[in-house]
Amino acid sequence: MRALVSTDEILGMHIVGARAADMIMEGVSLMEYHATAEDMVRMSHPHPTYTEAVREAGLDATGGRSLHIYGGGCFVKLV
Repeated sequence: MRALVSTDEILGMHIVGARAADMIMEGVSLMEYHATAEDMVRMSHPHPTYTEAVREAGLDATGGRSLHIYGGGCFVKLV
């Protein structure tokens, strides 16, 4: 996931793996409406599902709050 530092607006996402085609839809929808990473985190993501990984990326983006991503690295903020 990529977002601007100044606005937190999501600019793009890369997803590789099982159900990637299903999960990328969320990112495309969020980008269409100029949503932020915080907007993504506030959406409902049921547990356990593959889309929970998308929420984890959003949590990592908003202050490193992810529960299952250690050491960061899935989210890049662009200046």
